[in-house]
Amino acid sequence: MRQINQDELKKIEVDILKYIRNICEENNIQYYLAYGTLIGAVRHKGFIPWDDDIDIMVPIEQYNKLIRIIDEDGGEYKVLDWENNSNYFYPFAKVVDSRTRLVELEEKAIDELGVYVDIFPLIAVPQNRIQYNLFMLKMRRLIREWRYSSMLQPEEKKGILKRLVRDIRFTYANRKGAEYWLNEIRSEEKKRPVSNAEVIGDYYSARSKNFLAEKFELEFEGEMFSAPSTYDDILSGGYGDYMELPPKEQRVTHHHFKAWYVE
Repeated sequence: MRQINQDELKKIEVDILKYIRNICEENNIQYYLAYGTLIGAVRHKGFIPWDDDIDIMVPIEQYNKLIRIIDEDGGEYKVLDWENNSNYFYPFAKVVDSRTRLVELEEKAIDELGVYVDIFPLIAVPQNRIQYNLFMLKMRRLIREWRYSSMLQPEEKKGILKRLVRDIRFTYANRKGAEYWLNEIRSEEKKRPVSNAEVIGDYYSARSKNFLAEKFELEFEGEMFSAPSTYDDILSGGYGDYMELPPKEQRVTHHHFKAWYVE
């Protein structure tokens, strides 16, 4: 199998994104550029130069519909979600190009994983600041425990006490198993449909007033894609001054993987 270089990787990911866009438009499903992809669209009209992945969000009510449609499509793109793949352990779906294979170097192996685009559920979040902070604390705890359950080994910690706490958490999370934590996360998501919600978001980044009724697009790698009209509030809340480039030493990818074409 021939290894995929950086330019090829990005082209494959954009092609996956265009496929998802077409599926969503044909089936009246809302989707939005998210996280670093949204920053890239606003600041660079494409990928952040040192970034190498694409993220989108889909309202939780339409999330399973999108997964089902792609799953039934039977083409060169395949959707991986923990509810339809027992070997998959992320709390969000990935749409992969089945003509490729990809190995995350710091994660447990996943069958059929290839170059992908991540799909995150978009949910209603509490409008009250105190309730929102409590909700975020709960979800971050669940994400942390899930993260431990999916790691090959716990991260390095300095200090005996920190290593002891890490090892206890790692052991506890793995005894429960990834499926337990994924069920807990998905259960919370399903309680929070975005229909008629005043404030929407997720448990990774900043919340925003509901933007679902507004059609808004941004350019990404020469194509137009749906994006939150409130992107400034979302990115400012999650990243601060997102238009300012980080220091040179921080301009590195946070993903460690190898990808190949299937021959």
